[in-house]
Amino acid sequence: MIRKPSVAGQFYPASPQELQRMIGEYLNRAQMREIKGKIAGLIVPHAGYIFSGQRAAEAYKALVGKSYNNVVVVSPSHQEFFDYLSIYPGDGYETPLGIIKRTLDFDDLVDSSPGCRFSETGHRFEHALEVQLPFLQVVLKEPFCLLPMVIGNQNEANIEHLAAFLKKIKAKDPDVLIIASSDLSHFHRASVAYEMDNTWINAMKAYDVHRLKEYFFSDTCEACGGGGIIAVMKALQSDKTSILVTGYTHSGEINMDHSSVVGYTSAIIIEDIS
Repeated sequence: MIRKPSVAGQFYPASPQELQRMIGEYLNRAQMREIKGKIAGLIVPHAGYIFSGQRAAEAYKALVGKSYNNVVVVSPSHQEFFDYLSIYPGDGYETPLGIIKRTLDFDDLVDSSPGCRFSETGHRFEHALEVQLPFLQVVLKEPFCLLPMVIGNQNEANIEHLAAFLKKIKAKDPDVLIIASSDLSHFHRASVAYEMDNTWINAMKAYDVHRLKEYFFSDTCEACGGGGIIAVMKALQSDKTSILVTGYTHSGEINMDHSSVVGYTSAIIIEDIS
């Protein structure tokens, strides 16, 4: 069973040639950053590429030429509500650039991990996970296996379940790459969005998971995949972990409508290996 593309031709080009060209242009414009250490995770937005593709490329460019056996992508659910962490049970995900095989390396951890289950629920129509995959297919040096995860109800229990599951994955495969897919505030004036989003970004920069959790469960900030961000940062946190926020933008900078915008940021989570 292969999960077919759901938003090709909507969120990104359905043509493989046009898709590669678009991603290539974003990567060419992205700043090359000096990363001292191992890239353990990314935080990336998931809107249509014309809105957030350049911001995503700022993080993905750091992966150019790198190899990972396993990549975990954690997505919120925009289409279906369910109260668990849904792991796709099929053989892989397909994009216009080809099929990515689902990893089997962590199947033994699922049954023993509270809140986790194999299910197609959350995967069938979800864009937030799918839009990350073409970037990975372009930037990584070699084929990789994917663990596609969608978090349903982003309550505190499920966030803790997700963080615990990701820690198990990291312990089993220390070289795994873990990606959290999330946009920031939705449909505020640009000035309001900027203030809200930078409050969230400053907590990310400080690697303050506790403060991010407080913001997520209040009206202080918005992040549609905030539970995933919190869980990924918590799972990768150690005295050798740092984070590099690559920047911020919002949809009004693209469509010139500043009356109601969506905010986007991206970040790279780095492990010091010195």
